[in-house]
Amino acid sequence: MTAPASGGSSAPASSEPASQNATDSYATDSEFLAARSAFQKKNAKQLEHYAARLRNHPLGAYAEYWNLLLALRAQPDDPARQKAMERFIGRHHGEYIAERAKTDWARLSAVEGDARRFAQLYRKLDWNQDEADLVCWRMFYELEAGSKTALRQAKEYLRNAPAGKDACAKLGLAAIAADSSWGWNYVLLLTQKRFFTQARKTIEILPPESLPASKSALNSIIGNPSAWHKKNQDKLSAFSGKALALAAIRLAQVDLDKAAEVAQSADPRLDAATRALMWARLGQDAAMKQNLDAADYYRRAGVLAKAAPLAANYTAIAVWRARNAVLSGNPAEIERAIETLPHEEKAKPAWVYWKGRALLARGQKARAERLLAPLCTGHEFYNLLACDALGHAYAQMPRHLTPSITKAQIAAFDQNPSLKRALRFYENNLIYEGNREWNWAYRGMKITDMPHLSEYARLLGITHRQINTAQRGQRAVLEQLYPRAYEKAIQNAAASAELPEYWVFGLIRQESRFVPHANSSVGAKGLMQIMPGTARWVAKHLSMKSYKRHHITNLDTNLVLGSRYLKLVLDALEGSVPLATAGYNAGPNRPQLWRSRLKRPVEGAAFAENIPFTETRGYVQNVTANAVHYSRYEGKPVRLTKLLGTVNPSENTKISLP
Repeated sequence: MTAPASGGSSAPASSEPASQNATDSYATDSEFLAARSAFQKKNAKQLEHYAARLRNHPLGAYAEYWNLLLALRAQPDDPARQKAMERFIGRHHGEYIAERAKTDWARLSAVEGDARRFAQLYRKLDWNQDEADLVCWRMFYELEAGSKTALRQAKEYLRNAPAGKDACAKLGLAAIAADSSWGWNYVLLLTQKRFFTQARKTIEILPPESLPASKSALNSIIGNPSAWHKKNQDKLSAFSGKALALAAIRLAQVDLDKAAEVAQSADPRLDAATRALMWARLGQDAAMKQNLDAADYYRRAGVLAKAAPLAANYTAIAVWRARNAVLSGNPAEIERAIETLPHEEKAKPAWVYWKGRALLARGQKARAERLLAPLCTGHEFYNLLACDALGHAYAQMPRHLTPSITKAQIAAFDQNPSLKRALRFYENNLIYEGNREWNWAYRGMKITDMPHLSEYARLLGITHRQINTAQRGQRAVLEQLYPRAYEKAIQNAAASAELPEYWVFGLIRQESRFVPHANSSVGAKGLMQIMPGTARWVAKHLSMKSYKRHHITNLDTNLVLGSRYLKLVLDALEGSVPLATAGYNAGPNRPQLWRSRLKRPVEGAAFAENIPFTETRGYVQNVTANAVHYSRYEGKPVRLTKLLGTVNPSENTKISLP
């Protein structure tokens, strides 16, 4: 097996004639990184220099592409520059770099108002057609062209379109221009999604007669709901039901009691859909605060599905009803709430598991087993819980891949162009770029190839791709899915901190996929993804007088600081693994707040289900399931239900940890 040697030469990345300049053959990775930096800084002159130097470099096509893209951004209508980009895409047909070029050019064309060029490029995309801004641009131009179905599709898509996409904001305005009667619904959607500036801008362009109150009143509700309520709490009857529904939805985000007061006033004056939306939104906001009043709000909503046409992410509204029912522990309510879920959501492992648990609690063992037994054959969080509920052993998982990878398979992977580029990116710690090339290589591969590609990654020491590739396959192999890279160092750090090593391994697998120089978007670093400020605090706590900021990515130092911090969080949260895991991800005072809202002790799985942060909820579930599998190496896996334990209510006392 071979990987491209750092700084070495290889065949040209494109079919263009190789430069005759002999120095091209000796272009280094440091020059490639300099070209990348020049592109990021929009330094066209410097980038042009490096692009020429890197023509024969294994990643030279990227430098060439960046050079072409900067030129096109400067003069998007220049025919010569357009032709150059077309030739580049043609030469790299079937490669990820061509997909990247088509995507970026499509985005540029959309912004520049070139509908024809955008449509041409969009149709040719293999991977990226579902990127939110591109979808919104497509619908925008279809709406502009008079498509009969575009308006309906736009309204549907905008219900769940993500934040921060200018194209989607533009599509929303276009939809209103095509149907001003939809404008109020759009204001409701934007308010639910907390796009307040956009909601107020929308109000300003709508005809006054289409609004349920004056523009100044509506802007006051959206801009400062508490101040609006203080001023108007004694004259709510002066407002229309729809205006009060908006106020209730907005207030629920800051003060549930005031929201409920306003909702009560609005209720008799609302149509069924708006009433269902208003109470369901209060229900969701209450459920996300572990407030059992949520069940009453959901009941006031009536038939929940009536809210769907006006709801931003209706599925989340229904899911939080089910989560709140799980927290209540009432089996009949759990079943009723699960039945309100959309069909595709109801079929997910989470709700199959909780329905099975509800049936067990009601003594319907045979029905429960029919749901839980098939779930017990998997290896994820709810699969393990299903096994625990039935008292079954966990599904078998062989430790090694058998039969192992062959020399012929290794040779084929060695010659795969996308894998070769991915490896070169990884050598330069460009993980994101490498992952795009690696994942592109999946195209054309069979699902039966995944275990062998994972094994290829394992043999090369690319642990993060080993895990992710193994997850795409149908065969679960312990050392592929749950590797123990840096085993001795992690064991030493866990032992020193008096932590179970399987938990530390499980946390690292989730945090960094064992990438020593991992760097998150918020600045967390290293294997254990510890924040610099936290690392400095722990180092001081441990009297590490020689600690410097750059030591945070030193493998051993990172492990010591991260594991000691995890231990401090665990002790502060009374030894609860789910609370401490949540605290490591979201800060220790958040799980302290969440458990202070509990009315009674709850099982750890129910607590985890009701964590209001999507990232932290998934993090706790993944880390604890990981820990179970890492304990397999010790011969007798811990049971997930036991690891999660019971979470007890507590006062919301401040924890003095960063």
